[in-house]
Amino acid sequence: MAPREPLPACAELVRRDDPDRYFCDLMAPPACREGLLALHAFELELARIPDRVSEPMLGAIRLQWWRESLDGIAAGTPRRHEVVLPLAAAIDRGGLEPALLHRMIDAWDETLAREDAPDLADIEGHHREAGGTANLAALRLLGGPALDGAMVERAAGEAALAVGLTAMLLHGADQARRGKRVLPRDVLARHGLDLGSMLDRERDARMRQATEELALRAGGHVDAARKLARSLPPGVRSALLPVAFASADLARLRCCGHDLFDPRLQHRGIGRQLRVLVRAFFGRI
Repeated sequence: MAPREPLPACAELVRRDDPDRYFCDLMAPPACREGLLALHAFELELARIPDRVSEPMLGAIRLQWWRESLDGIAAGTPRRHEVVLPLAAAIDRGGLEPALLHRMIDAWDETLAREDAPDLADIEGHHREAGGTANLAALRLLGGPALDGAMVERAAGEAALAVGLTAMLLHGADQARRGKRVLPRDVLARHGLDLGSMLDRERDARMRQATEELALRAGGHVDAARKLARSLPPGVRSALLPVAFASADLARLRCCGHDLFDPRLQHRGIGRQLRVLVRAFFGRI
């Protein structure tokens, strides 16, 4: 068997770090895939900055590097970087809007500057602005700049909230073991919990109650995103298709009794992809 051709850098980055998003990008029209993969590689580059820096100032420096990279693209002198060059190509083709990319950077800048542990409103605000703006950029890449308006922004934001809150829950156990407070401060406090309680193997029903509260919240965003997506042209809905993965994962979490530490949560079979594939075939998310 001949060796598999290596994927372009952006495609490999998204496939490795966000396989669900990669799968969904493959559902988009072929002419748009390179632009979507560049956009989502850029989104991942921003998202991993907090884990790579020890203090907010260092994060701000990295974000400024990306601002200057976008300025270089605008000036016709893009940096020789594996994500910057595909971004430049997508912008030149008229698919990606630089203003939305700058808006994504600003959203991460605001989050990095926050000193206190975030509460649910903070977390939702971040997902709505950072992830929602990325979704909006993807929708316009697929449907053109005419795809605008409050309803489109709401659909993009609700999809980002559904996916972001679900990912927070699924990664909660692993992040807690690394000493990170991953669930919202106010939700933990409401159930009499803290980071130590999350790691206590003798934890009581309070942890499951907190998880269920957040899962129901995420499920509400799934429902809202799906309702709004019905008003979008069918050809652009693949930009919000990760919502289908979030819905499947919330169902799995429910089957596990909302126990973040249940090992079954880490096993993702091919059934998830088949379920999403069916929804994509019928133009649903």
